[in-house]
Amino acid sequence: MARVEVDNLDISLTAPDGRVTHVLGGVSFTAEQNEFVCIVGPSGSGKTTLLNILAGLVTDYSGHANMLGDHKESRPTVGYVFQTPRLLNWRTLLQNVTFGLRATRVGDTELRDLALDQLRVVGLDRAASHYPLSCSEGEKARVGIARALAIDPDILLMDEPYSQLDELSARRLRTDILRIWAERKKLVIFVTHNVAEAVYLADRVYVLSARPAKTSAIVRIELPRPRRPTDPAALLYQDRILGHIGVDQP
Repeated sequence: MARVEVDNLDISLTAPDGRVTHVLGGVSFTAEQNEFVCIVGPSGSGKTTLLNILAGLVTDYSGHANMLGDHKESRPTVGYVFQTPRLLNWRTLLQNVTFGLRATRVGDTELRDLALDQLRVVGLDRAASHYPLSCSEGEKARVGIARALAIDPDILLMDEPYSQLDELSARRLRTDILRIWAERKKLVIFVTHNVAEAVYLADRVYVLSARPAKTSAIVRIELPRPRRPTDPAALLYQDRILGHIGVDQP
């Protein structure tokens, strides 16, 4: 069972000009297998830095960020969906998905079949031979998800993956990721600045303060699925979260 335990996480980052910014100043939260957890907060509150720490991309911090698998001594497999898909334009969609699997000992045929299965999950198997420059932003976002799923992660980290999409495309992809989450029983940690998105997706929402960020609130979303963004109960949750962030509704 995958589990994430973050306790009193603190980090300062130094810019190229030498300026030091205190980004996280005491973030704590937990997340467990089968949960869909969203993290929201003001711009610049260190949400992406937090995910980078969980992914092992940033290691110079104080506090604890433990990623636990079935055995405490083993680190669970982590998939990361970035804010921008970071695709290789000279490779096909299929090759982009297989690229991250090259370090495995899987044979080429099995590798291709595995990648094609992931593209099928996100509805792009018929476009496997296309190149990223011929794709819409929504299709590129789907490839990013397929690439992260290809390693069969225990934990899926997602950093505002729909923030650059139009609302119609974003709604479709939110439905897709909930379907994938329900089918595969992964632990998903999803960073967003969109409070309505957080209420639509999450079991629990962790609210970060302005930097140096602390965990200022935990909101459990007790609404049945599937949810409607315009449900009055969902709107009440949105108002509650915005109040914790410090935004008053007109």
